[in-house]
Amino acid sequence: MPLRATERDSLSELGLSAEQRTAVQEVVTATSTRDSDLAQSAATLVYYAGSVSAARALVVRHPSLLCCQLPSWTEFLTTFGLNKAQVQHVLCQTPEALLQGDLVKAGESILAFRRLGMDEHAASQLVTYYPQLLGKSEDDIRATISLLGRFQQGVESSSC
Repeated sequence: MPLRATERDSLSELGLSAEQRTAVQEVVTATSTRDSDLAQSAATLVYYAGSVSAARALVVRHPSLLCCQLPSWTEFLTTFGLNKAQVQHVLCQTPEALLQGDLVKAGESILAFRRLGMDEHAASQLVTYYPQLLGKSEDDIRATISLLGRFQQGVESSSC
């Protein structure tokens, strides 16, 4: 089924080639992503990736980013305490965490961070580099914190 005009407009803003657009179209069609969701996801991706070309590169490698509730994920991450550079790092370095993740499990993981006594800054740093923890149990999170407890890393700036 061909893309509707609004879907084509959302994808054309990313500057995809005809071949790239066809590959993305297959994913979008398979997931029944709504026009408004696709447009919001494309705009969100451009904002957090830092440029249209970076967003295009991400979509070419991971077309499902346009279909994974990306605006909800980025809102969740920023509400949790990640800044734009940290969200960009997650998107560019480990998009699979969002593609395979679940917002409900991520919320449960946030509660686990709090129960373990992590402050918002430390937890956001950990999630920046290990976003897969947003789908893990409290025991797995505790083990990771124990293992990495002596290391502190920050995201000064990042690019895709």
